[in-house]
Amino acid sequence: MVKHRALFGIIFVVVLAVAGAPQQSLAWPAVGRLAPDPTASAPRAVYLPLAFYTAGTLPAPSPTATATGTVTRTPSATPSSTPTATATLAPTVTRTPTATATPDGPAGIYGRVTQHGQPVEGVYLVLRIYTALGETTQGPPVRTDAGGYYLFVNLPALRTGQEYYVLFENNANGNALATDRLAWWGSFSIFAYTEGERVGGGNFDIADVVLTAPADGATVDTPYTFTWQVRPHSPGDDYEFNLFDGADYVPWYYKSVGYTGACRLNSLPGGFARGTPYVWNLWLYNGGGMGESLHRYSVTFQPIARAGGPTAPVAVGRPGLSRFVPEALRHRR
Repeated sequence: MVKHRALFGIIFVVVLAVAGAPQQSLAWPAVGRLAPDPTASAPRAVYLPLAFYTAGTLPAPSPTATATGTVTRTPSATPSSTPTATATLAPTVTRTPTATATPDGPAGIYGRVTQHGQPVEGVYLVLRIYTALGETTQGPPVRTDAGGYYLFVNLPALRTGQEYYVLFENNANGNALATDRLAWWGSFSIFAYTEGERVGGGNFDIADVVLTAPADGATVDTPYTFTWQVRPHSPGDDYEFNLFDGADYVPWYYKSVGYTGACRLNSLPGGFARGTPYVWNLWLYNGGGMGESLHRYSVTFQPIARAGGPTAPVAVGRPGLSRFVPEALRHRR
């Protein structure tokens, strides 16, 4: 009986030995690390996977985070689009000054002549000089080139009180009569010029203005609206309606109407008489210069009928063409 108890005790001790601390000592040698403190409890074996991640013995999931690098590269594509926009704008800005290259050239007074907006070759111009003694022509006429450009060279300097201006005159100075051009055009006045200098003398259009109503030689009564066709390629024109005695400009009535094709007379202007033929036409102002329509039409205002008697006879006007107006009249404005 004593032997059985002794044998039972030995078996009990062996079971305790197998189920106790030896389980921890078997887990650590497989990792090749020092055994932990013998006082550590068995639950510490749960943290073994964390030890493997920190040691780098297993592939870490962190490489999946490197995909964010593709996102950081996307901003590099946006700066490349900005230079393409600025490159297209630069040529358009630099090409615009090409039209202003004309000031760089020989000394003198220069400009350009057009008709209905197109350059005109072969138009003769003269340079007029105005002094206290009157008005004369400075040098011979010049002829416009294929681009409509003109240039007066070898000019003397202006003195105090003198002025230059460029003049186109239809049917004069080498120009044949052209019924589709203005009677004349005088550019703006140049009050200062130094010998050897290059100065603009004005760009202008010489297309005529077509008068529409009343027809030449007509008899009208007031109120009446005079009409004409505006020049479509010269929207800067300021039209001036003129009514005057064709012999000496006395009387002379004029009215500025702007860029429009009509002028209405509600009554006969002062100094004018009914039954007397007068002349009407247009003056034009643009860019400091002025001109006159080639055609001038005769018009007579209907006489008032006498009580109990016939209407007084009406004189018939004659068609005519405008002529260059002297400087004294050009300066009336």
